[in-house]
Amino acid sequence: MVARLTATRGVFGEGLVVPAQCRAGPLRGLRALRRPALLGIQLTLLPRLIGIAFLFYNGRSVVGWLLTSVGAAIILAGVLMNMDIYFRQTSLFNTIVMLGLLFGGLGLVARSLRSA
Repeated sequence: MVARLTATRGVFGEGLVVPAQCRAGPLRGLRALRRPALLGIQLTLLPRLIGIAFLFYNGRSVVGWLLTSVGAAIILAGVLMNMDIYFRQTSLFNTIVMLGLLFGGLGLVARSLRSA
């Protein structure tokens, strides 16, 4: 198991630290059969793959869009729940800049979706 530590730079300074673990290997899929937790994580892909199959057959399939969306939400929730995020102290100026850029970007994304 290889562990790495990723820290943001630039405007964020050293404020956000996200530790992550990398697991790789040729037999990773076979090892998952011995670990029920890893098998459960791999089973979350099934609704998404079935939904994508439905969408390839019929692009307007409501069931396909529902399965694909639910599968993506399950995967995203699993990734977020397994992350460890620690915030370090930072200055008020850096915090205001970070939040301003974050909400400015969200506003631009919302505006682009509204006009589409």
